Amino acid sequence: MRVFSVLADTGGFTRSAEQLGLSTPHVSRAIAQLESHLGTRLLHRTTRSMALTEVGLRYLTRVHEVLGALDASEREVSLASAAPRGTLRVHCSASLADHFVLPLAAGFQRQYPQVNFDLTVASQMPDLIRERYDIALIAANHFPESNLVAVKVGTIRSVLCASPDYVDEHGMPRSLADLAAHRCLQIGGPAFPEREWAMKCGTETTTVCIDPQLTVDAGRSLAIAIRQGMGIGPLPSYIAAQEIQLGNVITVLPAYTINETDLYLLYASRQYLDPKIRAWIDFTKTQIQMQCSSQAARSVLLFKPVVD
Repeated sequence: MRVFSVLADTGGFTRSAEQLGLSTPHVSRAIAQLESHLGTRLLHRTTRSMALTEVGLRYLTRVHEVLGALDASEREVSLASAAPRGTLRVHCSASLADHFVLPLAAGFQRQYPQVNFDLTVASQMPDLIRERYDIALIAANHFPESNLVAVKVGTIRSVLCASPDYVDEHGMPRSLADLAAHRCLQIGGPAFPEREWAMKCGTETTTVCIDPQLTVDAGRSLAIAIRQGMGIGPLPSYIAAQEIQLGNVITVLPAYTINETDLYLLYASRQYLDPKIRAWIDFTKTQIQMQCSSQAARSVLLFKPVVD
């Protein structure tokens, strides 16, 4: 079948033999054996020319499909058995890089020392295919329809925080309505609407409209602003937990979580996945799920009301 495909593409026995590294008689015998097996003539041939018969043309279409599937299967098996190696291009935000990607990269490289990392830290989601990223870790409320593959690996819960100095000066809000009298700080990004907070208590969610005095696109930067007493703002639980333990911030309206967002690993295709991408997905999926579950358990203890 492969000899027949090459012969149809090149249009001559001699050229086909050269391309396949065979002798011309070998090519001729292969075609004769194929025709004998099929019980039909595939070629009209003379000493000077050849042309496909009508049956030969139809058969060639099927041959291309079969050989294409065979080649694809061989590539898939080859990739599956190959050891992860090369450079893994990863994209994520600064907060996700600090808390998830960089700590996990160290353990991953110990397990797969032939994989190098090229990490881009930015808040705006790139075009993974056009900019040639292998995978991204993103936080989003929902994942829009696209040709990309999205694997949910966890959920991030945020809480409202303020500095002790801010609360001493402006008081502690006791209800959602009290927030209207305070300076509100917002974190920018697709998971956070520009001028509102989705406050969740139990199974009930209430939308609070805000007029933010400051908006930043990184959780770490917002933590600095909150520590400086600039106002009340939402911090992802993993950042809030560290700041609370250090005594830098306290929780505001601790019965509520705000703007819960899901974490997704995003990549181009499930088919013929490069071993280094597959290894990174398998490695990080379990680790991130464990971290998110652990943080949820810790938050029950850390994010508790502050007694005046």
